[in-house]
Amino acid sequence: MDKLGCGYQQLKLINPRLVYAALTGYGQTGPYKDRAGHDMNYCAYAGLLEQTGAVDGPPVLSNFQSADLAGGALTCALGILAAVIGARTSGQGTLVDVGMLDGTLALQALSLATIRTMGRSAKRGSDMLSGGLANYNIYACADGKHVAMAALEPKFFFNFCQAVGKPELAGLPLSPGPDGAALRSALETLFKTRSRDEWELLLADRDCCVSGIYSPQEALDNPQVKARGLIRSEDGKPLLDLPIKFSNAENAGGDCPRLGADTIAVLAAAGIDETELAALSAASAI
Repeated sequence: MDKLGCGYQQLKLINPRLVYAALTGYGQTGPYKDRAGHDMNYCAYAGLLEQTGAVDGPPVLSNFQSADLAGGALTCALGILAAVIGARTSGQGTLVDVGMLDGTLALQALSLATIRTMGRSAKRGSDMLSGGLANYNIYACADGKHVAMAALEPKFFFNFCQAVGKPELAGLPLSPGPDGAALRSALETLFKTRSRDEWELLLADRDCCVSGIYSPQEALDNPQVKARGLIRSEDGKPLLDLPIKFSNAENAGGDCPRLGADTIAVLAAAGIDETELAALSAASAI
């Protein structure tokens, strides 16, 4: 953008209140600032990829772009909103500099807590919320599908034990490592006695934080998702709707405008007259 004469330093001379965001892989400074990358690269450098996977297994890829979407887009959006509020108050804009590596590393709160407490990173698949606890883990069911058990607090695990008729499990240690091995083994055996859907039916109203693990297709059909209006149809195909609800406004819906559909209106509002617009169109600039 600087080479095109549209960088922040040039544009702020025209409008000092300008909020200008630069979202890149590694930010505007540092030895990696000009390095190419993708989501996996940023997750790798942030320590996230190394922590993702089972004990004694290799790092595994997620089908969710953590760095692109959470470390990058959402972090940048927060920065822009903060800068806009600041500009309204002070009259001065700013350059919002967000690196996807930066944002992804900032999300590693649990890993940092482990380093601060233990003096080192946890082994992959063994941290408190990544597989180290038997009562916060993934278990295979009789039909080969899986459930997610997140009965982290004792009250939820107690409710689970009562619901499945195994009160004795509540007496086993809820600890990571070897101390929790007996409970993990018991839960592995127990969950294989029913299918995923049978477990969901049994535990749905027992306040024990156990959920069936759904495929993306199944997630679209989830009654909670439907009740929240998160999916709408476009040409007979599912489309994700706005996941934010406002008490004083309704989502207008409607189709996305085609690429360039609003270009002429925006340029006209900026003072470009019809003659110049026609020239830009003839030159295929718009």
